[in-house]
Amino acid sequence: MFEPKTATLRPSVPFGKKRLSVAVLVRRPRGSTVLNEALGIHCADGLLIDICFNRGSMWRDLAYQPLRCDIDAGLPNLDVVADWNDLPNFVGVAHAMTIVADPLFVTHVGKKSVWRRYASDRNEFDADNVIDQVADILRSARAMLDPVRGTLILKLGDQVHHSERTFAWFEVLQLAKRQSWYLCDERVENGANMADPKRLHRRHFDSQVRWLVLHTGARCPGPGLLLAGRARCSYCGRVVACERVGKTNYCRPPRGCKYAAYRQRKNA
Repeated sequence: MFEPKTATLRPSVPFGKKRLSVAVLVRRPRGSTVLNEALGIHCADGLLIDICFNRGSMWRDLAYQPLRCDIDAGLPNLDVVADWNDLPNFVGVAHAMTIVADPLFVTHVGKKSVWRRYASDRNEFDADNVIDQVADILRSARAMLDPVRGTLILKLGDQVHHSERTFAWFEVLQLAKRQSWYLCDERVENGANMADPKRLHRRHFDSQVRWLVLHTGARCPGPGLLLAGRARCSYCGRVVACERVGKTNYCRPPRGCKYAAYRQRKNA
């Protein structure tokens, strides 16, 4: 998705006796490449909302500009300060096309916890309401999203708490299925896995983060991402692999699409 630019060394450059093609790395965005890819693959054009924006770390350098919402009025650069349960009253019913949610999935957030910056005194988390809060997100998102082409991108962690894995992502998928969401896609990443000085043994695999893509309709409304070096034949419409994609592209020999297109133009 992040293709390198092309630079050329001229003969006058020291040690460059002839033209040399050099790959110049393009700086990757500091935000989430998974979010960037999910939006490009799965989402239709329209109102984009992040309902728990916080400081917007995962949006850094991304071309998308969401409506930035959070419950904490002390955060900078917010467009709307509101609980996600109240957002349908502000946004309206069926006005949004895509909603992104990255709720805090860590239970028992202490005052000195490294995760404390993601919590709010107005929205405390405890061991019993992580799934309940996701249920609220599903309910609010359903109200705000277009009923046919709406998309919810939900980032959710799989926490190990009290030496037991919570399997929250599995419960969320079951909950979404019961609420008639279309379960479209999933991406799994390794979690932060911060070291615990109080732990003597490792009793589980490392925690993981799951990106879940859900739709309100019966199919994915997204356009998908065009693969590099692929195009459709201008004559027969087949997908062809091209070294260089031009305005017109044809199937390679022995298929005679290029000659057939020439004869068609000549006869016309």
